Amino acid sequence: MQPIYMLQGVDLRLSNAESGSRATTISKLTIPPVEFVTASHSPGGGVTSVDYALPRTKPFEPAAKVNGLDVELIGKLGVKEVWTFAKAFRDKTNGQDVAYRGTIEGVLTQWEPDESDPEEFQGCNHVFKEVTHFDISFNGKELIYIDADELEIRLNGISRTVGYRGALGV
Repeated sequence: MQPIYMLQGVDLRLSNAESGSRATTISKLTIPPVEFVTASHSPGGGVTSVDYALPRTKPFEPAAKVNGLDVELIGKLGVKEVWTFAKAFRDKTNGQDVAYRGTIEGVLTQWEPDESDPEEFQGCNHVFKEVTHFDISFNGKELIYIDADELEIRLNGISRTVGYRGALGV
């Protein structure tokens, strides 16, 4: 039977920071979809168009929402940094805690505070762009690895670009 993994908590911090956990202030971490780019082919004499998948993904735009004002995040706007994120899942079939870890190398390009209301906890949304490296591991196993400089896309440890890189001679 497929395990049921229930999310218990999230965190986000600079990779080079010894501290800086946001586990008590972060309320949401949005991981974008892995979506491959397609090229549309519509043959004049054909009966259907086909969107062919290419060995590249659409840009990633991870986002985070924190409760309160995070001055460090605002200070990192426009600066390329390496960030580490984590999630804690509970396997509901056996009660074990499972680690979900990842890296985002990108630029925080957006800060959007919620409406100001002294009776509600104000949150702030932060969006990453210019993401050139993104990876996720689950329970110690690589799930997703994408690196623009390496021309590498791996899903479940299997390269989707090895033939592409070989054809280019890189």
